[in-house]
Amino acid sequence: MRVSKLTAIGPLTLLLVLSSSALASAGALTDVPEAFGDALGVSAYTAKMIFAVAGLLSVSLALAVAGTPWEGYLIIELALVGLFVVIGWLDAWVLVLAAVIVAVMFAMQVKGGVGSNAG
Repeated sequence: MRVSKLTAIGPLTLLLVLSSSALASAGALTDVPEAFGDALGVSAYTAKMIFAVAGLLSVSLALAVAGTPWEGYLIIELALVGLFVVIGWLDAWVLVLAAVIVAVMFAMQVKGGVGSNAG
């Protein structure tokens, strides 16, 4: 029996969505970047960005090792960016920017697909 590579995305996305409300109220999770920033001598905003980028890169590496298709990357990375917005590590404009970039990519793909069939 052949199992699709996308079968693991559903439970992982559900876990991210369900845990986001519990993580948003966790004080320790929001205090870690501030302590990290104090230790490095940088602002709390910079430390939060470092933690968010490190989280996104580690999840991307895990997805690449697992051989996840690009749809899986899109779903999980956008959910993770949303989680980081909820807990305060990223600003909301980052999620909006990511959504706009994805929309432009899809629009270019659709435009290329429609134009290539005309002949």
